[in-house]
Amino acid sequence: MELIKNLKVANKLRILVSIAVVGMLCIAWSGYRATSQAKEDIRTMYESSVQSLEYVGDARYGVRYAQGMATIMTTVKNDPQRMQELKEKYEDGRKTVDDAIAAYQAIPYDDEESDAIMDEVEQTWGELKANLDQTVALAQAGKPEEAQQVYGYGGGAKLAASLGKQLTALTKNETKGAEELSSENEKAMASQARTMFIQFVLTLLVLLAVSYWLAKGITNPLSRMMGELDALAEGDFSAREKALDSTEEFGTMAAKSAIKDVARIS
Repeated sequence: MELIKNLKVANKLRILVSIAVVGMLCIAWSGYRATSQAKEDIRTMYESSVQSLEYVGDARYGVRYAQGMATIMTTVKNDPQRMQELKEKYEDGRKTVDDAIAAYQAIPYDDEESDAIMDEVEQTWGELKANLDQTVALAQAGKPEEAQQVYGYGGGAKLAASLGKQLTALTKNETKGAEELSSENEKAMASQARTMFIQFVLTLLVLLAVSYWLAKGITNPLSRMMGELDALAEGDFSAREKALDSTEEFGTMAAKSAIKDVARIS
């Protein structure tokens, strides 16, 4: 208290400004952290959910496309050009599935349940791909009946149906994960908003308290000095002690205005 009392007025104002600056910096830092976290959450959601769903969709499309081209090839007879076109389209669908699975597995954000389903997808696709490759090879060799038997009795249709169910399960799980991540992000943002509000209120309360305290430290001495000056202005030069006992500006003024003995001039 004594230290604050003897501080210069300028230093008291600097304390007030410093508290305001520190408070604003704390709020700004919280805002920066909230913005950075929101940016990271959005990136995570995009990579772990949006991209995942995109790759699963590509895989689903590729399976259907490759399956359709292979099936059509078993019905083509004596048309090498048509057969070659269908073979190229089959390979495009096959490559789409392979690329989609590889891209999905390259996503850095892991989910145990989704990873387990993707392992099943990869295994089933490997079996279906081998069946479709054999079907296409027989169709190209001019053996459509054998190709149909390999696809039908060899389990190609059954594998395709299983793969479809697995991809559907993967889609549902990724959608669920996206919803959970969105909910967590909303909670985190709400928590950060509360933190910023609390910091703002605390800063405001501290500023008000310190402002009141410092203002009294300025206005009270000022009022006492004004009283002394009023007395002098009215011609009261009676001996008196200095009005203030401090080393700041008002205390210095009080020391200079204190009157110990005044010679009467007649």
